[in-house]
Amino acid sequence: MKKGILLLNIWASLLVIAILPSFEAQGQILAEEMKPLQFINEILIENNHLPVADRIAIYQKLKSTYDNKQQLEENMNLYGYTMLWDGKPTEALEIFKVLVTDFPESANTYDSLAEVYLEIGDKKRALANYEITLAMDPDNFNAQDQIDKINNPNQKELSPEEKFHKIYTVQEYRDDLDQLSATLLKVHPNALKFITQNKFDQLIAYKKALITEQTTYAEFAWHCNEVVANMNCSHTSTAGFYQENKMLPQELRFPLQTRFIDGRLFVIDPLNNVDQISDKDQIISINGVAIKELVDNIYKHIPSQGYIESSKTHEFNKWSTSMIAYGLGFPKEYVVEISGKDEAIILKPSEYNSDPKRDESKIHCGGDLCVEYIDEDKKIARMTISSFNYYRWNNFTEFQKFVDVSMAEFSVNKTEQLIIDVRDNGGGSPESSIHLLKYLIDEPFVYYSRVESDGKTEKAEGEDIITPVTDGYKGKLYFLIDGKGNSTTGHFMSLVKERKLGVIIGEELGSNQFCSAGRKRCRLSNTKMIYDVANNTHVSTATSLPDEVGILPDHYVTQSIDEYKEGRDAQKAFALDLICKEMKWKPSSGYHSSFFLEANPKWDRELFQIPIRFAPDIPLRGVEDARFPTGWSDKDSTAFWSYAFAWNVDHTRLLVAAELESNLMLYFDGLMNMEKRSKEFDVDMTTASIEEEKSSQGKLRFTGVVHTFDGFFEKVPLTFNVKAEQYYCDQINRTIVLFRFSKQPFDHEVWDLLGTVKMPNDICEP
Repeated sequence: MKKGILLLNIWASLLVIAILPSFEAQGQILAEEMKPLQFINEILIENNHLPVADRIAIYQKLKSTYDNKQQLEENMNLYGYTMLWDGKPTEALEIFKVLVTDFPESANTYDSLAEVYLEIGDKKRALANYEITLAMDPDNFNAQDQIDKINNPNQKELSPEEKFHKIYTVQEYRDDLDQLSATLLKVHPNALKFITQNKFDQLIAYKKALITEQTTYAEFAWHCNEVVANMNCSHTSTAGFYQENKMLPQELRFPLQTRFIDGRLFVIDPLNNVDQISDKDQIISINGVAIKELVDNIYKHIPSQGYIESSKTHEFNKWSTSMIAYGLGFPKEYVVEISGKDEAIILKPSEYNSDPKRDESKIHCGGDLCVEYIDEDKKIARMTISSFNYYRWNNFTEFQKFVDVSMAEFSVNKTEQLIIDVRDNGGGSPESSIHLLKYLIDEPFVYYSRVESDGKTEKAEGEDIITPVTDGYKGKLYFLIDGKGNSTTGHFMSLVKERKLGVIIGEELGSNQFCSAGRKRCRLSNTKMIYDVANNTHVSTATSLPDEVGILPDHYVTQSIDEYKEGRDAQKAFALDLICKEMKWKPSSGYHSSFFLEANPKWDRELFQIPIRFAPDIPLRGVEDARFPTGWSDKDSTAFWSYAFAWNVDHTRLLVAAELESNLMLYFDGLMNMEKRSKEFDVDMTTASIEEEKSSQGKLRFTGVVHTFDGFFEKVPLTFNVKAEQYYCDQINRTIVLFRFSKQPFDHEVWDLLGTVKMPNDICEP
């Protein structure tokens, strides 16, 4: 039931540690007489190499040392799910069996046991446990759904389009609005912080009055979006806009991809209207509705924290083709006025779209964490942290190691200027935020001023005084923020802001020091609409800042439409301009942190930092530029699984064939999750064979083959033919390797297509 998405979960303060070796033959880590500092799931994760029976023995030995039994149950439940998510359902089954025995009054334990029985195909036992959990918790709609599916296997669910057009009775809609209103007010701890009871009641009454016998579910969902958005809480929503987007028929979508920038709406992809609309055209009105009026109306339906609009802008830009359709009541025809054109244009109906559109100007690590050095002498660095979603029960050590190693590097390199980039960071655990702040704050501090939730009996991590590290960062700090920064990112940046730790650049952050966090997933009885309601409160110690607005930058910087289309990072560039006023520096390479390959602009592309999160053991540091031709992900296309990528890495010599082999094996083992796939499908780990061919015009050429597994599409063994060319740039001490991959033989025409991906002539210039 608790599936591990635990925003700002409360971690109780713990007592003393005594980790002593015992049961030597089993390698268990136990403490006979003392209370544990670690959570039980942390201890068990450290012992995942043991048979599951031995890990259960560790739990049985330690469980009596935990005073907080609810927390013990929750952490063991999470551990069971880590086994399930890791493709080990039989091990998860043994964990959940123990939990049902030890916590027989918990509905959640039976729900978890039912789920794992269903996973292994034992529907009889799954049904029995779902019936138990539903009897204990009648609000568990997931259990009810699973019971219905097991008892009625042939029952057909409504398709998204059928759901879109479905009409319920007026009374069913109104009853659901009453239920929505009552649940929001009951569950949300700060339901009336940003709206009065009178105004909220008026909104519900108004929405009820709009319901008619012709109201469709899609129209009702749009009404509910506005009700939920009036909580002014980023943790309370109708499960994002995903379902509304999914069920919208293609022909009703707004047939242009757009981006809203500083009050103006620009076209970023004309789609199938390219014959009459151009890139970067500014739209003045749609169907006679001025853009400001239209966007203001849509924004009423988008949740955000307080009165923050920057986060609404990012959501609108993400789902613009569908939100415009909802905002205009699903017109069958769209007429637009374009700046500089005399006549309105009737658009052709939508045939395709590529929502959500991603901002490619920001570097993507292939994960959430990376460091790049901007200059030759490594005096300027950017640390990207696009998530704090690293919890002690799961992967906190990954975040901790990244920060510790990076800060040690900065110390060795005497890095003077550090840009900390928390754009796109949707939040996560307080312990991650706190660990980073230990390096940035030079005196003891308290993270939280207020933590409240049902059943809380002990202090949360961050409520006590925190001692900084002794070797914190001493240089100058810059912080890049945007409207997508949410939850824990608001806590982090609120302390940065109040303590004036550095220069803040970008947009208004999508969050602040006040957070109604966590979530309870709910569902309306008649329409079955799912929504999430925040159910706890976390406030940082930066209480001098206003709760209504996000953390404000010292320098407001957002992209122009030209910068967006050209993939230029305006906020990073502004930070570097400030640094230029402080010191003279020489870029390590014109291509060291950006897209650099020459390729068809219509192809998809990705930019990753190396080491890549899914392949952290690759012993290189730099950037990967990957290009994907049309059809590369379509199994019926001749270009299926044909693509190219180049590594531009900080290296003092050419890589030999054996190094290319080992790095490609690490790369594809990580990309395809081969550790799991090899067991799940009984296949071998990735192998590679690369041979040097010849050198010409400064290029060292290679051919070879990679045997791996298609972990994305067909779930079958996959063999790539490989061509590679390598350059060494002695002017900047960088090595560049351009790889091309395809399932097709070398004489297939797809290799001519891949050959159009080229290295720029000035790749080696400083």
